[in-house]
Amino acid sequence: MGTKLSDDERNGLSDEELEALDDVEDGAPAATAGDSEGDGENENDAGGTASDDAGDPDDDGSGDDGEGAPPAGESEAAAAPAADAGGDGAGDAQSDAVADEVEQTLEVPPIALVDVPDVANYEAERGVLLDERKQLRQQHRDGDISSDEYDDKLDALNDKLNALDRTKADADAAQRQNEAVQRSQYMWTIDQVKKDFVKADAIDYDKNPVLMGMWDANVKALAKDEANASKSAEWFLRKAHQQVKDEIAKVAGTMGFTKGDAPKPKETPAEAKAASKTAVKDAVKARAKTAEKLKGVGELPAASSDDVSGDEFAGLDGLSGLELEHALARMPEERAAKYLKG
Repeated sequence: MGTKLSDDERNGLSDEELEALDDVEDGAPAATAGDSEGDGENENDAGGTASDDAGDPDDDGSGDDGEGAPPAGESEAAAAPAADAGGDGAGDAQSDAVADEVEQTLEVPPIALVDVPDVANYEAERGVLLDERKQLRQQHRDGDISSDEYDDKLDALNDKLNALDRTKADADAAQRQNEAVQRSQYMWTIDQVKKDFVKADAIDYDKNPVLMGMWDANVKALAKDEANASKSAEWFLRKAHQQVKDEIAKVAGTMGFTKGDAPKPKETPAEAKAASKTAVKDAVKARAKTAEKLKGVGELPAASSDDVSGDEFAGLDGLSGLELEHALARMPEERAAKYLKG
């Protein structure tokens, strides 16, 4: 896995959550054979993040995403566009349309998600129990019920409250565990597609903050479109990348560049050194070739008008060694012979 949770993030997880997270961080999101067959709806889930490097669709851009989107591609993920490969016929038709629009090549390992208890009515149910307890205490104060009856009913209400709170805590823990596993899967997907982009298009988002920002913004914009709700994480990442390439082509066309004549990247020191060595070798070969052709020139009588002490060869004054050889190699043969003769 290209990116792991920080120590601070891991400290907020339970032992069960950490165990599940360690499984997926060992290489790729893990799932048992039973989970792979029985929970097929999670197989292509985009995960819980919209941004490792390519952004969080809920981010308004006003804050710091940690190491987030953009610039240099080391950001932590936050919330991803969800994708459910299982579903009704409409979902299958959408998947076919997506495949036609953006080529998806990854075989994303399935992930195992735990069941999250339904606690949608937690606040309402807890409020009812608290009201009942309040009324019970008032009844006891008014003398409407005996102390024994009060104790029994109070214990029963407290048991219900404790059970409800435990269920809520279990649901929160399960949700955090699922989000951690989904985030790991999404970050794995990001790592894979970025490698593809470097190979296929020579675009390395980790080394180009400007392009990273474009990619991140495109992912967020796509995620905000409800029509894309069922699409996979890979689709979002590749579609956003295609938009980056389209924008680059548009800008290049506006500036008058055609394919192959865009400005070349600056040479690295190693490349410059290699080019310099090649130039020296070429100059030496040219010098040797010129010297071969000029054999015997020194035996020819000098013409009275060929004065090499004038300004004609002033540019060669002070040159020696390879610098002089390079300068002679660049001269027409007759002028080089004239200089050598003089």
